[in-house]
Amino acid sequence: MALMGAGLLTGCMPAPATVGRASQDPFEGGIGGTGIVGLLTDFGSLKVNGLRVELVNSTRITTPFGAGSEDQIRIGTPLTILATRKADRLIARNVRVSMPLRGTVQRAPGGGWRINGVRVRPEAGYIGTLVPGQRVEAQGLWESSGLVLSRVDPTEAAEDLLAGVAAHDADGKLFIEGVPVTLPTGQLKPAIGSYASFLGQFSDGVFTARRVSSGRFPQSNMSLTQLSVEGFLNPGPVPSGYRIAGLGHAFTSGLELSRLASERSLYFGPYVGRFDARRAYVVPQQQNIRRAALSEGLEGNLSAQAIPREDG
Repeated sequence: MALMGAGLLTGCMPAPATVGRASQDPFEGGIGGTGIVGLLTDFGSLKVNGLRVELVNSTRITTPFGAGSEDQIRIGTPLTILATRKADRLIARNVRVSMPLRGTVQRAPGGGWRINGVRVRPEAGYIGTLVPGQRVEAQGLWESSGLVLSRVDPTEAAEDLLAGVAAHDADGKLFIEGVPVTLPTGQLKPAIGSYASFLGQFSDGVFTARRVSSGRFPQSNMSLTQLSVEGFLNPGPVPSGYRIAGLGHAFTSGLELSRLASERSLYFGPYVGRFDARRAYVVPQQQNIRRAALSEGLEGNLSAQAIPREDG
């Protein structure tokens, strides 16, 4: 599927992309970069998290390991977008394809599926099949028990990929989303709670990395001031008591998030070194229902919930 349609990045400008469907803005102002982390729900320009993000001639498409291409952006692909705001428009400066897994499909003990040692499950309404032994690129969102699949594509690539949040055990051993990782000689371990991507080989329960890329957003001289993130919450020893699974940015302290703990949600708010989420939109688990709602925008389709703070 061609992303560009009629030459989108070669001179033909799309129609203005509004921040929200109606006048109510899910963000709260702020000058600087807007970070958007979520699954692509539709084209025209890019529709992610109920937002429309405009592509322009200078928009860069990347992966954690270098240049990307329009062919890698499909419905259900996880994207990390760094955008600037111009009135009610969001303009993409960098669109990063943030694939979480590439590897071989295996049956999990006791039932279900694994890829690179990660338990995976199709999201509600997913249409597709998993075939043992097949090499695939697996797209979706992290949850506490593994990856919720939004799409799976066959691949001929021989190198495995694993991307997620870093953890260290008591001996300092590195784990990414529960999978033990061996690093190349001289490579520093990603910090606890940070996001990193690895290329290498998974074998005998261990991912042996050949290349490492740390950080979710690309290097930029633009300060990140606002975030929009789709995800599931993970409990953990962090200021708010929760993280968004697979994100790599902790919430600020004092947020009351327990009522959202079992929900798939969109979060919006300032970024101040931590994610100071102010609003949440609970989204349908059913793939086609969620996609239809988010493709038309937020207002009128989903109800915003203010996130309470312990200080009132």
